Amino acid sequence: MSAAKLGFVGTAATLESIEPLNLTKEQRDYAGGIADPQFRETVKDYFVNRQFRRDIYSKGAVPLNALEAEERWNSVRLILTVPRGDARLSIKSLVGEAKLDAPVYPTLLDALADGPKSIRELRADQRLNDIRLSQLREAVMVFYASGQLALCRGEDGVEERALRTQRFNDAVLLNAEGSGSIGYLASPVTGSAETVDRVTQLFLNARSRNENPPEYAARILLRQNQRVLKDGKPIQSPEEHAAEIGTRYDTFVEKRLPVLQRLGIA
Repeated sequence: MSAAKLGFVGTAATLESIEPLNLTKEQRDYAGGIADPQFRETVKDYFVNRQFRRDIYSKGAVPLNALEAEERWNSVRLILTVPRGDARLSIKSLVGEAKLDAPVYPTLLDALADGPKSIRELRADQRLNDIRLSQLREAVMVFYASGQLALCRGEDGVEERALRTQRFNDAVLLNAEGSGSIGYLASPVTGSAETVDRVTQLFLNARSRNENPPEYAARILLRQNQRVLKDGKPIQSPEEHAAEIGTRYDTFVEKRLPVLQRLGIA
């Protein structure tokens, strides 16, 4: 790539760039003593038996100085995209299952459970006073790579984004009455899509109309001779079908709804 005047930035697989999760201490110490970055990456490939790389390169990049880099990092805003109680404290790495047992991991989840926060706000949180910046960065990368955190847009313009995404979401929820062809809703907080299944869309639609969500969802599906699945099979009995949707709604209210509200969708 250097022949094309491209410079190595890093791996596109964020989790693979976190060395403590993928290399032993001896391997990290050995690789850390190699000055040449290309040879160091090759040695790490041998350590983990990597046969295919997923890398990002840049052309004509102007490196930030230390002060600029820290300011950019402090401005990054994050949001928890899973219920706090369902957040995983173990992940699969290149060397197997990795336990996230350092204090920074649950503390970071607690700090983000209330809503979006910037790195600057997290560093000012008293619960993270004893956490080093390097530890905080690593924890953010791990949770982001495992799909439990998302990046947020800036607070400027959030009201305009909310109006636009609401128009889109209203159209998707209307479509859900007759089809499950669109499985996403837009978040004004992240500026991206969130996967939302049809039954959940019907719940949201019913809430916006002040209707009973389980009854509304069951009625819409039965009218089209459609059934939700249980144990991989459609539920045929109308009574059992209604009971299953009621159970799903309870789970939705307890776990899914708070996340959608944090994302500005519900």
